[in-house]
Amino acid sequence: MRPGGAALEYRNSGIWRDSTPVGDLRRWCRETPDAVAVKACRAGVGPTEMSSVEIGYAEYGRHVERFAGALYELGVRPGQVVSCQLPNWWQAGALLLAAMRLQAVLAPVMTTIRPRELERVLARVGASVFVTVDEWAGFDHAAALREMAPRLPQLRHRVVLGKADDGEIEFGSFFEDTPWEQRHPVALDDAVEDPDRVAAIFFTSGTSGEPKGALHTHNTLYATVSAIAEENHIGPRDVLFTPHSAMHILGHLLALLPLSTGACSVLLDSWSGERGAAVLARTGSTVLIAAPFFVEDLITAGSGQPQDLPALRMVGCGATTVPRPLVAEVPRCSGWRCRAGGA
Repeated sequence: MRPGGAALEYRNSGIWRDSTPVGDLRRWCRETPDAVAVKACRAGVGPTEMSSVEIGYAEYGRHVERFAGALYELGVRPGQVVSCQLPNWWQAGALLLAAMRLQAVLAPVMTTIRPRELERVLARVGASVFVTVDEWAGFDHAAALREMAPRLPQLRHRVVLGKADDGEIEFGSFFEDTPWEQRHPVALDDAVEDPDRVAAIFFTSGTSGEPKGALHTHNTLYATVSAIAEENHIGPRDVLFTPHSAMHILGHLLALLPLSTGACSVLLDSWSGERGAAVLARTGSTVLIAAPFFVEDLITAGSGQPQDLPALRMVGCGATTVPRPLVAEVPRCSGWRCRAGGA
């Protein structure tokens, strides 16, 4: 169907487009296959102890195709809901893109959401596949899902990243180690893209009542992503770090941002100001986009003194009210350029 009315106007103005993040990934796999797509950092025991992995665009594309094949094997087809509750690990981003490749509807859930709210979300969206972590931040997510599963008749498959129990699918062996892309039609080059179909459901916090599910298309998300990229001149040479959860709409948008421009995305799974400063330094991040309290943590971690971050050219601070003193404090203590509302 050809777009008309407001949709046509949005397309003509460049606010909307005819492709999706799957098309972005396909483009960079072809044009810059060896460029780093993701730098993923996992927190260790010490305050700045971390392990990290770098994944190039071509390799990332292969992971996405394999994960899409795994979802296809589990019966996921266009319009079906795939939900997940994962930390900021590279597998989370590849899984979300894999679901997009199949034209499934994403329903990400933050790891801070506990069983009562999680069960309500899964029941309301009718998720057929749910992917979670075995344990995170001292909470047994797999056990919680196991307990509620009998009350979720539409939930056909429970996938656990980590230790899986009977009746569950272990993510590593099923998604990462099995070459499903050789058995199923999931190549990025063959993707059918429809940026105007419902692509994701994000739930509100519920502070003014019960959480409400907001439906998004790829284009309603792209309108925000493209505006941030244009306003902040983000391009293929940038390395973008955001500490926000990729399971939250803001973190999801900021994960799509580097993908849309061919830049590199930096992930950190467990936040502290000390770890954040270490990540910025070790990854050579050029852009940080974060809510005010993250930026305040970074300043506190440095005791208000200038930090040695020569690659960092800009801090985008937003998502909520940005205190005026913080806008002045950022360049004073560190020399960073701070843009209020950059997120």
